[in-house]
Amino acid sequence: MIESAAVWVAWLYVTTNSIRVFFYAPQIRAVLKADDGARAVSIATWGFWTFANLTATLYGWFVIHDSAFCAIFAGNLACTAAVTLIAARKRLCARASRGGVTAIGTSPA
Repeated sequence: MIESAAVWVAWLYVTTNSIRVFFYAPQIRAVLKADDGARAVSIATWGFWTFANLTATLYGWFVIHDSAFCAIFAGNLACTAAVTLIAARKRLCARASRGGVTAIGTSPA
């Protein structure tokens, strides 16, 4: 009984975490369309989720040696990194257009 429950939970985990990658698409699309510097996106939160997915990927590779686990978390890592990097770029571009930072290490003219 417990063994069959463990197998069921394992498949449920693989399925939900594999499908989860597709649920990032609306967030990626929203941050791409944002014209306000993606102010509604918490870069700290998405950055932490990116770091957590990186550590999970590394854990799967180096500790449990599970390629499926690695693939799942690498996909999630790519998606959270996409949201984080797009939002950060939008934020920098919005600052530059408001007369803030024009480039790293320079001041506006």
